[in-house]
Amino acid sequence: MKNERARRRHLRQSNTAGKKGEIGACTQRPWQKSIKSDSENENMGYRMPHFYLVQINVTYMDKAIDWYTNVLGFELSKQHNYYPIAVDLVHEGPRLILHKAEKPASIDYPNVARILICIQTEDIEASLKNLKNEGVELIHEKPLEFPMGMYAAFRDPFGNVHELVEIRSR
Repeated sequence: MKNERARRRHLRQSNTAGKKGEIGACTQRPWQKSIKSDSENENMGYRMPHFYLVQINVTYMDKAIDWYTNVLGFELSKQHNYYPIAVDLVHEGPRLILHKAEKPASIDYPNVARILICIQTEDIEASLKNLKNEGVELIHEKPLEFPMGMYAAFRDPFGNVHELVEIRSR
């Protein structure tokens, strides 16, 4: 009897009941939109947000193009080239652009919240050795373990921090 009164009081106070007497049913909040298939979203004129591009801000575009193509191995896009303001880098994955900035980044890695670009490699030890031979500022001289494998951070000439990641095979 006592538990039944407590349950009813909770249902009245929380206003989360679905059907009368149903426990644990919650009203949906505005930010908790249900995920629908693409065809359902298109029919409703609604589309889930999708990842469009990553922008890397650089202070010197020519130096950035040289560094990202010759040191990291990206290719310059011929299709999306807005030099000297922005250029696209060709790779597998979401669109990646270099964009002209006034000041270099000043990042206190890993203590500051920020977006981080992780570049996957099959052999992190060899990749770190190559970066070191190219004169890249390594934040981690040796790879560190994390649940999915190993990682090591490095800094580009403009202060941006990126990570190399080697995913452990299952």
